[in-house]
Amino acid sequence: MKEAANKNKKEVVNMVKDWLEEEGLAIEYVDDEDADVNCVVIKDNIILNIGFLNASKDSLIVTGKAGLQLYPQDVPEATKLKKESLLDLEIVFLQMSLDFTINTTDGVDNDVTISDIQIQKTIFFDGLSKDRLFDVMVSIFNCVNVVRMKFSLLGKTNSG
Repeated sequence: MKEAANKNKKEVVNMVKDWLEEEGLAIEYVDDEDADVNCVVIKDNIILNIGFLNASKDSLIVTGKAGLQLYPQDVPEATKLKKESLLDLEIVFLQMSLDFTINTTDGVDNDVTISDIQIQKTIFFDGLSKDRLFDVMVSIFNCVNVVRMKFSLLGKTNSG
């Protein structure tokens, strides 16, 4: 039986907070009008949000995206890519059973920046365990790393 199956939302929020703290993750809580609780974990310039949306009584959403680059070595070689060049990333996300959005920064030429890509997964309380939460977090973290590698690789290819 899953650990969160018979708990209410407040109990699950506290359980998730405890899990994150047990693993030594630095957690920030941000105000979000669409969420009862929104926890932010930042690791290696990747931002993971764990949100308990107001509209849902029995699920949480884990989202991830590349953070703002703080150091020159973190800046991707390509700041914009054509959306078509990201098809292989979309295939990876689908194979990992992750949802994603890729917003175009300019509707005319279909350019995408690294911050336009967001990966997410909804976990319902009846399937939530510490193992499941961290498995989803690691999957999203790894996919965001693949996004960063793709931008860097295509930037080197396009500039050389």
